[in-house]
Amino acid sequence: MGQQYESQPYEIIKSLDELEVRYYPPAMMAKTKASSGNPFSTLFRYISGNNKKGEKIEMTTPVYMYPEDNTSAMEFVLPKKIFIKTFGCQMNEYDSNRIYDLAKKIDYFKTENLSEANC
Repeated sequence: MGQQYESQPYEIIKSLDELEVRYYPPAMMAKTKASSGNPFSTLFRYISGNNKKGEKIEMTTPVYMYPEDNTSAMEFVLPKKIFIKTFGCQMNEYDSNRIYDLAKKIDYFKTENLSEANC
């Protein structure tokens, strides 16, 4: 069985035979360009941990490829991360855990760092 990747949500605008016209909402992306060849190796090294934080980032789909400024550009959607800060009593901690349980159902991962969150 193949790997399961987080996929950016989309809405099908129109279906034409075996073609779908899709709307993808805005998302946080990682992008690179290459003046020659395929920029995939740069992007792959970045998500494999060759970045400022030394953090591995899960692969997502789709991967966007397009020409830009006489280069080849490639982008992928960063995984959805949620940051929850809890203040106060034990009931607030319970509520925070419930929020996270709901967020997990729509494929969000918890982060302890606000700067990593995109929700």
